[in-house]
Amino acid sequence: MFSYKIILAIASFLFLFHIFLHRSTSINLCGFLNMIYSRIIYLDILKLKPVVLFPYVKFSYKHSNNIQIGDNTFINRFTHISSEHEHSKVIIGKQCLIAPNVLIVAHSHMTALDFNTRIEMIPNTIIIKENVWIGAGTIIIGNVTIGENSIIGAGSVVVKSLPPNCLAVGNPAKVKRFLK
Repeated sequence: MFSYKIILAIASFLFLFHIFLHRSTSINLCGFLNMIYSRIIYLDILKLKPVVLFPYVKFSYKHSNNIQIGDNTFINRFTHISSEHEHSKVIIGKQCLIAPNVLIVAHSHMTALDFNTRIEMIPNTIIIKENVWIGAGTIIIGNVTIGENSIIGAGSVVVKSLPPNCLAVGNPAKVKRFLK
């Protein structure tokens, strides 16, 4: 079985061969390598599911099972999904749409004056049910569940759970109406 480094080296060679053949550097090398590398390194999270990941999607996790992503989910560029505490979880259901620049953080820190106490992480669980659409620039933090078929407006900050079939916007995100 090929290791990640060998596959990355082959992809780098193919990119350089493309430049030599076409005498063109119109493809961004960093973007190209990040695209190849991100597809390889996230195989342990995705378990070879049909998930669309754009380049520059970032996962931070302690264990690969801390982040679970359902089938046919679309995650756009510059999204960061973080579950760095060993007991925190991010569970994203099937057929979700996540726009660019979304931040999902499933851990927090103590609020104390002592530095050593503040750096300790508190585990949280974020559950995004099936068929949820999350708008660009949304931040999701804390112990939150977003109900199925919900839409979160762009730039919203989700700090409390949201019911199914709703449209929620704002900072903090509030339900504006229920969807039929």
